[in-house]
Amino acid sequence: MLARVKRGQVGIWVMLGVILVASLALLFFIQRKPRVDVQQPQLPSADVESFVKGCVESALSDALKVILPQGGFFNPQPFVTFNGYKVQYLCKNRNYFSIRELNYACQQQVPPFVPAIEAQLSTFLQPRMLDCYNEMKSEFRSLGSEVEFDQSTAPEVSVDLRHGKIVTKVKKQVKVTKQGETRTFEEVSVETPSPVFDMAFVAESVLQRQFALYAGATDLGYDLINYRRTNKLLVTPYRISDGTVVYKIEDVPSKQFMYVAFRGAVLPHGMAVP
Repeated sequence: MLARVKRGQVGIWVMLGVILVASLALLFFIQRKPRVDVQQPQLPSADVESFVKGCVESALSDALKVILPQGGFFNPQPFVTFNGYKVQYLCKNRNYFSIRELNYACQQQVPPFVPAIEAQLSTFLQPRMLDCYNEMKSEFRSLGSEVEFDQSTAPEVSVDLRHGKIVTKVKKQVKVTKQGETRTFEEVSVETPSPVFDMAFVAESVLQRQFALYAGATDLGYDLINYRRTNKLLVTPYRISDGTVVYKIEDVPSKQFMYVAFRGAVLPHGMAVP
């Protein structure tokens, strides 16, 4: 009988122990606060590059819409009007063809074509990049960052046309400060997919052939035809009554196009080249 009573007391103490442990565990989980990870504020280093990249791409898009149909220039001279555009003559000869005087060559009207387009784009972008940096300063300030740079001079801008892309470098020292930490940026480089180099290459190649061909000749030659097909360019010549030939060089995937004009010495009516 006594042994039975002792076993009952032991069972009671075990139950009390289990209840105590469970209560303590429940109390621990109730009072435990969830862990909050405090992250240090990040300086907008990537944002500087992305902000400037957005400005560059927007300005390039605006510029190319103007200069490509005009033969790569904002103010083409001399030009021919075609489909509502002032199209730059890459070469022009106002004379009539003469075997005796050998005056049939097309006379170049522009400097080397690719560098000329690069210079046009650089000049266009430079003042717009200063506006971009001023806008960035205002926007970053609203986000708690201070931006410092020399506002008296525009950033240096260089444009490099390459196969399938435009590489733009914008040089301007900028200091960005946030939460007492400062970072300095010297240059932002932006690569923009673009067919401009390839279109300009075709136009330059046509120009070189015009130096040796009579006015109105539109034979592109095997190498240029192969290059055109490889880079998905559609080249279409349009003859105008005064002897001018306007080439439309279109990038098939993007639908962007360039017009360029040529006029060599015109063949007199009824004359044929042997």
